[in-house]
Amino acid sequence: MTELARIDALPLSYMPPDDIAALREKVRCRAFLVRMRSKLKVKVRAQLTINGFTPPSEYGLFTAKGLEWLHSLQLDAVDCYLPVISTLDIQVGKLSRELRMMA
Repeated sequence: MTELARIDALPLSYMPPDDIAALREKVRCRAFLVRMRSKLKVKVRAQLTINGFTPPSEYGLFTAKGLEWLHSLQLDAVDCYLPVISTLDIQVGKLSRELRMMA
């Protein structure tokens, strides 16, 4: 390694321009938040199964009607997860809009 440095033969690493680096970071952040939201949704579904509830088939579980139904169940774990999912929805939406503007 020192021999390569002495003869100035070390390979250079690629550093993207600042705008590309910022875009990549936003994409990584959005992907992370989407993964977290998905994990919480799986936990909500697991709580429904554990407590013997079957989600209504006429509408999605995380639509406005579905969320109303979930709140009506008054399950502590579900009530704990729903505000976090809502916050993640807001942040994912915000990042999605920013990414569309940047792209």
